[in-house]
Amino acid sequence: KVDAVTVAVPLLLRIIKKHYPKLRVRIGAFAAIDSPTKAKAWENLGADTLCISAIAANRDFDLLYALRSSVSCDLELIANASCLPGCIWEQTHMHVLSQSSTKKHPLKGFCFDYCFVQCSRERLSDPSRYIRSIWIRPEDLEIYEDLGYRHFKIVERSCPPELLLKRVAAYCNRTFDGNLWELTAPVAWIKNEQRVPKFALARMVALMLRPWLIKTAAMLEMKKFAETVIPHDFSRERNEAYIDNRALDGFLKGLRSRAFLCRTNRCGDCSYCRSWTEKAVVAGKSWREAALASAERLDEGIVSGAHWGLQRGISGEHQRRVMAPKSE
Repeated sequence: KVDAVTVAVPLLLRIIKKHYPKLRVRIGAFAAIDSPTKAKAWENLGADTLCISAIAANRDFDLLYALRSSVSCDLELIANASCLPGCIWEQTHMHVLSQSSTKKHPLKGFCFDYCFVQCSRERLSDPSRYIRSIWIRPEDLEIYEDLGYRHFKIVERSCPPELLLKRVAAYCNRTFDGNLWELTAPVAWIKNEQRVPKFALARMVALMLRPWLIKTAAMLEMKKFAETVIPHDFSRERNEAYIDNRALDGFLKGLRSRAFLCRTNRCGDCSYCRSWTEKAVVAGKSWREAALASAERLDEGIVSGAHWGLQRGISGEHQRRVMAPKSE
C-alpha cells in the first residue's frame, strides 16, 4: 500500500512511471537540483515533487523564483539544514553517506565522515558561518511562501524522537524562542544523557571499530570531536554554541537586498552577516580553539594517510608503496 517513493536516479524514475504510473515519485535532495534546466528535465520525466538543493538555492532568491517559474510540479525546500552555501563537499558527502548505508557495499555500514569535519572546521574558525548557513527560520517561512513554495522538509533522521518533534512543532507554529542551533544543528545519539538504547550503542561500536580500515586512535579522535561539536543540551548555560533565534528577527529580509553579494561570494565587500553574528551568536573561544585543534589533527591524518589502517589481505609494505608519493 505504498503511494509514493523518493529517488535520485533518472532511470529509476522512468522505470517507475512506466510500470506504476499512479505511484507518486519525489526527487530527493541527492539529485542536487540547482537550476531551472534540471528542474524542467525531471518534470518532463514525470516527477511529481522536486526537493531543491538547499545548498544552492535557500539563500539565492532569484534562483528560487526562477525554479518556481520553470515547472508546475510541487517543489520542496529543506528548512533546517546547517550546511554552508556553495559547499564543494555536497556531492562527495552524498556519495559517502550512500555507500556506507548500502547493505551489500564492502563498507558494510562503516562511515568515517570527513566531510562533517570540513564544514565543522569552517564554522569553528569563523562563527559568522553559523549565520551564513542555509537554514530557514520558522518565522521566515512566509518569505519562501511568497515565492510560491508550499512544502518544507525537516531534518534529520538521526534526531532523537523528542527533538525531531520539537523541530516540527516550531515550524508548524512558525515561531521559536531559544537556540536556533536546536532546530538546525547536526545531531546524533552519542551522549549517555540522551538515554541512547544499548543496542544502538553496541551497533555503533560494531560499525565503527574497523582497525583494518582505520586506526582505532583515529576513530576515538573522531568520537571525541563529534561529542565536542554535536550538541545534546541546547541551553545558553550548557551549550558553547548559542544562536538567539529571536535576535535574528529581520535578518533574512535584509539579506534579500544583498543577495547579489552572496551569490557572487563577495563577503569581503559586505559585513552584514558578521554584524548579525555579533548580535545573535555566542561561541566560546576556548571551546572553539580546542575543537578546531581536534579537527586539524583529524584532517592532517586523513590527507596524509596516517589514520588509515591495513586493508584486509594487503601487506603493510604494499600499502606503504600505494600510499607513498612517487619519486619520479
